[in-house]
Amino acid sequence: MTLSRSLLFATAILALGCEPVLQDPDGEVPDVEEGDDVTACIQEYSVGNGYDHESDNRRQVEDVDDQCESRGGSDCDAAAYITRDAAECIAAWAGLPDGIGRWTVSVYFHIEFGVPAWDVSAMTWDDGWGWGGEVAVLHAATGEVLDTQEWEDEEDEPVG
Repeated sequence: MTLSRSLLFATAILALGCEPVLQDPDGEVPDVEEGDDVTACIQEYSVGNGYDHESDNRRQVEDVDDQCESRGGSDCDAAAYITRDAAECIAAWAGLPDGIGRWTVSVYFHIEFGVPAWDVSAMTWDDGWGWGGEVAVLHAATGEVLDTQEWEDEEDEPVG
């Protein structure tokens, strides 16, 4: 995430009264369905306010909607999906770290949960042999945090 984008989201989160909440020691994500913070993110970063569904994986929400319907998923109405910016706001509220560079934000049909989802991913380390970070998986229609987890990838040869 670039510095200006980080500042934009930090400012927006504070302005909305959405101080990021870190996971508890057991790695549990706060119950976001009951929080006004998620609602504030969704309302502030809505399509009606000029935000969109641009995804880093180049999938369009309509394609995800088609996958959702063809696989018998639920909440398959692309018009009801939260925006990319709302997903980033919710991920920040849920405690996703800034990481190295900008976040990667992708929309897709999540087979395990059977719903459309946004992945908001932060790369938090790169040691030349591999890299890793954290990802927040959000329900694309409700903004609910479905999962958070760490991830890593390794190279056969050192980078650089």
